[in-house]
This record gives sequence, C-alpha cells and structure tokens, in this order.
Amino acid sequence: MTRVIHTGDTHIGYSQYHSPVRRQDFLDAFEAVVDDAVDDGVDAVVHAGDLFHDRRPELDDLMGTISVLRRLDDAGIPFLAVVGNHESTRGGQWLDLFERLGLATRLGDEPVVVGDTAFYGLDHVPVSRRDDLDYAFADHDAEYAALVAHGLFEPFG
Repeated sequence: MTRVIHTGDTHIGYSQYHSPVRRQDFLDAFEAVVDDAVDDGVDAVVHAGDLFHDRRPELDDLMGTISVLRRLDDAGIPFLAVVGNHESTRGGQWLDLFERLGLATRLGDEPVVVGDTAFYGLDHVPVSRRDDLDYAFADHDAEYAALVAHGLFEPFG
C-alpha cells in the first residue's frame, strides 16, 4: 500500500498579524511536514495547493522552500502538488519552476504512479470557469487512483 503525507494551504510567506515570527512559522510548519515524511519513510508528499500565500513570494521564502524540497528529493520522496488560488498566476507557476529543478511534480490529467496509486491533479479553477472544465483524465493501470484538487467541486461542494 502506498503511504503518503497529504498537506495543503501551507501559505509560506504569510505574515499573519504583520509578524515576521508568524511568517517564519509557516515555513517551519512545512518543514515539520517534510521532517515527518523523511522520518516515516513515506512514498510521497502530496500538496493540495497554496504552497505560497502570494503569487510573488519573497526570495527568502523561495530559498527556504527550495531547501525543504531538496531534503525530500535527497530522501527519494517525490513532492506531488497542484496550484492553489493564492499562488496562481496567468503565466508560469512556481510549481513549474520546482518541477524543472527536479524538486516537484505538478499533477494534472495524466497519471503519476507512485507505488500502487495513480495520482491526478486539478489546480484551482475560479467558479466562473468550472462549467467549462473538462474533467477527463487519462487511464491508468494502478490498483488505486487519487485526485488532488484545490477548491470545492460538484458533487463534493
């Protein structure tokens, strides 16, 4: 059986109460998730969007996140993720950069198989565009399938 840690809405870079201490807390919390993943030897870390609080994270937040993702990569644990509404841009996504660096896999309509599970992803889609969305996903040969999404979708919303 595939063992994963599922997380989301980590909002790295959020200065809650305008506090630099709280800003660091969000990165520290993400790092704690990765510590648990490495310590427990899970098969993957799955992130359901809003890795960052903002579409334009500060350099310190980017560097800290890259450092944490490198720990996962060094442990041979894939980081599978979708894009959330807070970090979504009209152009390229930060997740695409991390994928090009070999530190993440952006989930979509093609299966990403880890162990006995095929993972698919659905980035944040504004409510105004959901009726036009094609929910078709490619076939897989895995025993199980999981959809990682950011947002509430029918019939679940």
